[in-house]
Formats: sequence, C-alpha cells, structure tokens
Amino acid sequence: MIDVLTHQKYPYVHIIKTVFSDIDKIDFALCNQPTETVDSFYKRQSVKPTIITNGGFFSTSNGNTCFGFKDELVTTSYNTYPGVAVCGDKELKFTTLDNCPECRDFVSAYPPLIVDGAIAKITYATELNYKARRTCIGWNATTYFVVSVDSPGLAYADLQNIFLELGAQYAVNLDGGGSTRLLIEGERKTSQVYSRPIDNVMCVYMKQEPTTPTLYRVQVGAFLCKQNAENLKQKLIASGFQNPFIAKSGLFYKVQVGAFSVKLNAERLLDRLKAAGYNGFIV
Repeated sequence: MIDVLTHQKYPYVHIIKTVFSDIDKIDFALCNQPTETVDSFYKRQSVKPTIITNGGFFSTSNGNTCFGFKDELVTTSYNTYPGVAVCGDKELKFTTLDNCPECRDFVSAYPPLIVDGAIAKITYATELNYKARRTCIGWNATTYFVVSVDSPGLAYADLQNIFLELGAQYAVNLDGGGSTRLLIEGERKTSQVYSRPIDNVMCVYMKQEPTTPTLYRVQVGAFLCKQNAENLKQKLIASGFQNPFIAKSGLFYKVQVGAFSVKLNAERLLDRLKAAGYNGFIV
C-alpha cells in the first residue's frame, strides 16, 4: 500500500509514503544507454514498477553517470560522496561505495539533506541551492519516502524541513530540474512539460497480493445428513459424472461437480446434469 499526498503548504510537492514491509524491491537501474525517458523505461519492463522516478545526476551532453552509481553489483561511476546503498532487495544504508562493497545498487546524494534524523550541513552541491524542481528520497526504520517537487520548485532548506516533518532518518537529493518525472502505476504525477531523457531511474516494486483463481462448480444438493449427500454422490457416479465431491459448509453437506476456470464449461455441465434429471446451479 502506498500513500500519495500533496503537501499542504506547497501544493506542487508530491509525497509518496510506503512501509518497507509492503515493498518487494527498491531498484536503482540504468536506462538504455546513453539516455532514455522514464516513460520509455517503464513501458518496456515486463514487470512494472509501482513507483518510478528519475535517479541520480548525469551529464546532459553525453548521458554519462555523474558521481557514484552502482547497478546490480556493477559500479558504473565512482565517487567518494555518501549516498544510498541498496543491500539485498530493499535494505537501505546511508554510506559510501567504499564502505559498502556488498551493496547491490548505489546512488550518490547530491547533497545529503537529513542525516541521523537531523538537518545535514550542506558542504557541496551549493551551486544548486536555489528554487528548482527536485526528486528526493528518504527513509526511517519503517517507512520509505519519495518527494517530487514540480514548478516553481524548492531550495534545500524547504526540502529538509519537509523530511523532518515526515520523520525521515535520512534523506538525499537526486537529479532534478527537467529530469524530474514521477509515475505511479504508470500514471504521471508531475508536469507534462518535462520528459527529459535520463541516464538512470529509481524504481519501487510493491508486493502483490496473491490472487486465487475463480472456479465455477455445479451444486446439485445440500443435506443436513451426510449419508444423504453420500447417496447422491454415488448416484452421480453411477450416472457417469466424474469426480463429484462433498463440501462441508456450516451445517450442510453440499454435493458439487466440476471445478472450471471458464464459466461456460460449468454451464455445459449443468445442462448435462439437467438432461440426466438432476437439479442444480452454478457456484
């Protein structure tokens, strides 16, 4: 389950909250090189991410990844800046590439916004500290946050305050400006004006509820006495109907035949039963 919120003070700020227990995987992934739009990446995935945004910084002139980046255990760009490491499927660590060689994915923070639950002192990336469209992520022990800022944008201090309000233990600034793009289940949440081809993306895959296929059966009797149900079952077998069975439901023993994923097949069986002199209905 995800919560999609709009900030009360900044209506152009989209906030996504989801608990880690509902997440299947968090993924920083390279796009088709050198660049590709978020929408294009999403459309070609056989398993669609529930949440997808632009990822870390890259060069708009040649598409090369900036700072540190690691995708599926392969470091494609090295830097000593701290950032977000993904270990296993979804464990997040605020660390550096050197200090987390076991991480599956990594992206540098440019810059960190919240560290250890407090506002981080901005010592680099100061050239970008102005009102701009932003993509940021944050987390605490239980919850993952994605904050996407549309026009007219925010500066770092406003972002830091938003993450403090959310209760983030860590938060980082990723690529923004014309790269800012947010899709939730394929639906665009950010401005249509911007759809810049980018180098990499951040994806969240949510756990899917197991689905139980619908089965259609034909019920031909319900009895309080189990022996009566057994007698009807044996009669059906003698009439040539295969595998009738008795299902106990509350006080009743129900005699049913068939188990079809296609309702038409159950309807055909019901016609055969009626032709043989049995009353019934589809359940």
